[in-house]
Amino acid sequence: MYAGFSAELKSPALEMLRIELKPAYSDILAAYRANPERWYVGYFYWGMAVRNLLREKGFGEGYFGIHNLDDVYISLVEEALGLGGPQ
Repeated sequence: MYAGFSAELKSPALEMLRIELKPAYSDILAAYRANPERWYVGYFYWGMAVRNLLREKGFGEGYFGIHNLDDVYISLVEEALGLGGPQ
């Protein structure tokens, strides 16, 4: 699903995430390096905050034309922070 999003659609959300997640970048990078495939598992409540942030900034389900941000928020964070996730 995420691979089907155009760069134009993702770009504003990615930029917002880069800015908002900058203070947490080193922690997120450490978690990613420790387990690139499942780094986000220990971030469950943080994940809720990221999904809510996306919604508050206008990048919710309606913006992406999807049913649930759970399907894409991890990929958005990975791409925004250059973690090597699916793009």
